[in-house]
Amino acid sequence: MSSGYGINGGQSRCFPFWQAVVKCYAETDRPGKCTLFKEDYNECLHHRKARAREQAIRREFQKLQAEGVAEMKRQAEINKSLGAAGALNVSLLERTVAKASTVGGKSGVPKESYVLEEKDGKFILHPRKEEAQRPAANRVDWGVLQ
Repeated sequence: MSSGYGINGGQSRCFPFWQAVVKCYAETDRPGKCTLFKEDYNECLHHRKARAREQAIRREFQKLQAEGVAEMKRQAEINKSLGAAGALNVSLLERTVAKASTVGGKSGVPKESYVLEEKDGKFILHPRKEEAQRPAANRVDWGVLQ
């Protein structure tokens, strides 16, 4: 509404931006100086910049996911070319990825990875243990005190 008050009472969310636009137009001789205030008001109404930013983030995330899937497929093709050891490695690789997504309640912190070695014409697969990095006791990580 033009008064700035909605049907539920109280000011609407964009009314302060509208007041800034009107104040700018009233105080200046050149309306070109008020474009920033007008952009802020339009952003409050339509959220175009916020939506564009969210879409860019979503596209980048999907691109990274697709690259990860392509890498896993490429690795699976390499493993299949190794024969029976490759099939074993594929299943262990899938389990490793599943473990890595939930180790210690945190995603993406793998504790185990597997190494495929060739000895005397035979492939041997064995786990390689690595210590997962944990944040310090007083470090704030993602807004939560650990």
